[in-house]
Amino acid sequence: MSNEGLLITSFIFAAILLFFLNVKLETYIQSNGVYVRFFPFHFSFKYYSFEEMNKVYVRKYAPLWEYGGWGLRYGMFGRGKAYNVSGNQGLQLEFKDGGKLLIGTQKPTKIAEVLTLLGKS
Repeated sequence: MSNEGLLITSFIFAAILLFFLNVKLETYIQSNGVYVRFFPFHFSFKYYSFEEMNKVYVRKYAPLWEYGGWGLRYGMFGRGKAYNVSGNQGLQLEFKDGGKLLIGTQKPTKIAEVLTLLGKS
């Protein structure tokens, strides 16, 4: 391989590595709704109001089977969208318009406690 080819390959590898090191899923639950940001796909937080939801709960899921893996995913057969980085626990949002969103979490018990305190579970 030429020096130029080696430099280009190294640059591409470094860029991909930096991308994956900077992927970050942040979720905040407040009394009015859920705020989520999946950086670098979302630069600002997306807000989901509790008023537009039928149900909100923590559940276990199969990332490969239900959504085809991790990341920004679209499930098949009415499962809706998913934002997940790792693991198999998530906050499931079911909207009044029939839409669904699963937000992966590494803190399912803490989220369940917050939902209970807010009277949402």
